[in-house]
Amino acid sequence: MRIIFLFIFFFISATTCLSQTCVIAKVSYRNKDTSIIVGADTKFGLYTFNIQKNTIDTTYTHGPKIFNRGKITYVTIGYGAGIQRRVADSLCKLNLYTNQITYGYLGQFIDDYIAQVKKQLLADLADTKKRAPLLYHRIVGKNMSIVSSTVLIYYVGRYPALLHLLFLVKDPLHIDVQYLWGDVAAGGELDAIQADLNNDKTWSGDAMATIRKMLKAEAIARPDKVGPPFDFCIVHKNKVEMQRQKY
Repeated sequence: MRIIFLFIFFFISATTCLSQTCVIAKVSYRNKDTSIIVGADTKFGLYTFNIQKNTIDTTYTHGPKIFNRGKITYVTIGYGAGIQRRVADSLCKLNLYTNQITYGYLGQFIDDYIAQVKKQLLADLADTKKRAPLLYHRIVGKNMSIVSSTVLIYYVGRYPALLHLLFLVKDPLHIDVQYLWGDVAAGGELDAIQADLNNDKTWSGDAMATIRKMLKAEAIARPDKVGPPFDFCIVHKNKVEMQRQKY
């Protein structure tokens, strides 16, 4: 009886993926103290394709999206969060005890990360397309849509850096990657705060308070995709602080 039950459950809930989120990161320059402030909601939407009903069911859970591994902090956004985390953790293990990141190491890390994430995303999408076409089309949307992205946070010497990697599905066999560098990085659901993100006046005060305000605004605007509690990470040159706030 147990074997039959598991068999049926597998085919009813054959494929799951993660919905969007809201992530905001900002390089903060306060006197001589430079840091990078990162904030993210913790809500995950689990999309499950119900083969019997030919529908996509959604359930919700919570979990972290900001992770620190030695000298590199990263944030997972969108579909394939598990893939992003596995690849980043595997590569970061090689650098856990390194005192300083070099440009040579960083370039190799980024190249390896992109190659492995692209390979695993394509394999996962191909499997989803075969088993659950309806879910596949929801994930990829139109041509060149962003299905997944990662924010990488680190210091090279005394200089802070934010790199946002966007993974775009070009066609079922190809994923393109865009590199976004800057003092602000944001991903996921941003409609309610888009106008404020690149406005200098927005960042005239405390960066963490501003990010918290934006996360709350997006959670109110899109409660189906963004929700508290919120995680915050303050990345300094030689230390990382993690915080969780209920709202």
